[in-house]
Amino acid sequence: MYADHLITPRPEMIKAGVAPEALLESTRLRTIKAAYETSDQTYDDRVEAAYATANLVRQTLRFEPHTPLHPPFSPEAIAETHRTNCHGHSIVASECLDAVGINHWISFANQHSFLLLEDEGSHRVNLIDTAVKPLYIDITPAFGGTPLADQDNEYGAVNRLRGDIVLGRSHFPDKEQALAERPWMSFTVGRDYRFKGEAAVRQASTLVMRSYRPEQGRALLESYANFTHAVTRKDFSTAHQAFSTLDGVYPDIDRRNRLYGPTQLVRELAHAGNVAMALDDIRIVEESLWPTQDLVLRLWPADQRRRLGILAGKADLLDDAIEAYEAMIEERARQKKSTAAVRGRLRKTQDQRKRLFTP
Repeated sequence: MYADHLITPRPEMIKAGVAPEALLESTRLRTIKAAYETSDQTYDDRVEAAYATANLVRQTLRFEPHTPLHPPFSPEAIAETHRTNCHGHSIVASECLDAVGINHWISFANQHSFLLLEDEGSHRVNLIDTAVKPLYIDITPAFGGTPLADQDNEYGAVNRLRGDIVLGRSHFPDKEQALAERPWMSFTVGRDYRFKGEAAVRQASTLVMRSYRPEQGRALLESYANFTHAVTRKDFSTAHQAFSTLDGVYPDIDRRNRLYGPTQLVRELAHAGNVAMALDDIRIVEESLWPTQDLVLRLWPADQRRRLGILAGKADLLDDAIEAYEAMIEERARQKKSTAAVRGRLRKTQDQRKRLFTP
């Protein structure tokens, strides 16, 4: 556990005469837990205890982006500096919420993680961005789709999140500046954000959100953080190892992020001759795309197998791609959707196979 390694408060906040304490055994956490246990444990009581717990974590850790210069993501690395990014804050806060006995979810949208609370009766939803106190808020109007509890399965829940509504309900005094500093809330940022028109703002701010039960979510965030860290360091063997634990649950499936990390990983493994590893990583993404019908994303696995087949000189991979394109054409034809983009890829792949592999 990450929280096991931490003391509170963080060193620069320790006042004279105040002894630091182990986070999970701290007076404040025990007080929060006792107050919650003796309350009526309504949803409002849960939110109050969760906000207090997150605030304790916020005073234990300082926010810092995770860069290629940092060591890999680990409890020891975070304990040494008391600094971490959103994923570290989410992991530690989740562990502390478990200690208090508060049911919650770990959520991910546009490469950012945070915690959600949901009232299964009223379906109210509250967001906790642990490091950012103005984002301890009710986001019910921003939450779209099936309630989290009704989606509980081994692959997590999938919803829409309106980042513009989250921003509007936040407690930031300068919301335009807040958006510029936290671009995860929209795919369109900058000073002209307010003048793009309601429809454009809504489209840019509607995010794909995936949510996971705490234990699964914490493990996922650690793997995702170390995967992205290894990709930025061009350590693709380590990236593959971290990626291998994300089977069916890879969280970043918004087409606007272009599956950048997995694409780079597959390409570099292919160039290194690690075809089997590249195929495993393609499959992991493919099995993680079940929540979406977005054509760009659904084409990605076949596109990657086609490119890998050409690079590795393997006709069977082009055959797999051809079969996938044909199945997709049939599916989209039944749905009366355009097949032009898929047919173009099919023709190109058939031509490549004939040119490269016909004696």
